[in-house]
Amino acid sequence: MAAWLGHRTYASLCTHDLNVLNGSCKYVIIDSQGAIDRAHGIGFDVTGDQWREVEMTLSPSGISGGLWLIDMHTMGSAARLTFEDEHHEDVVAIWQAIGMADGRRTLSTDPHVAENEIPEELRYTVQGEIRAFNEGESLAVPVDAQVLFKRLGLRLYGEGELLSVRQTGIPCVYEPDEEVFEFYYMSED
Repeated sequence: MAAWLGHRTYASLCTHDLNVLNGSCKYVIIDSQGAIDRAHGIGFDVTGDQWREVEMTLSPSGISGGLWLIDMHTMGSAARLTFEDEHHEDVVAIWQAIGMADGRRTLSTDPHVAENEIPEELRYTVQGEIRAFNEGESLAVPVDAQVLFKRLGLRLYGEGELLSVRQTGIPCVYEPDEEVFEFYYMSED
């Protein structure tokens, strides 16, 4: 298990990351191949399929309590959620200039990290839209946002932080999503 979190031994995990893992950590960058290699190194013949079964048993959704147990490629989803959920004055200013807030939408996430690197500060550029409406129209404002995750342990990151949001183009009219939900009532009798 320690190798799954980037450590060679359980003692190393306890010494360096256990307090953070139980505290302010939000994202755990798992190392499946590292865990398999470590198991082989201590005499356990574990296949990739067997290890994936262990991972699914530990956390079938990839989320365990407040922790996300994910690989580095999935951190783009964390950047998307940070952009779409985090409060920032630049977002509020765009909403107020148009009228009423109508959400945010991510179009793409671009990591500023080399392959297989676990940087001290993991940065993303999120390209997306700030949506707002007024009496006359609904507008989507194209933006670039900078999102930062600070490393708290060997492969542990804290909550994402929305650093800045910058308008990159002219607002476009869009049709608000109007989903029609039908509700049915069935008696239990």
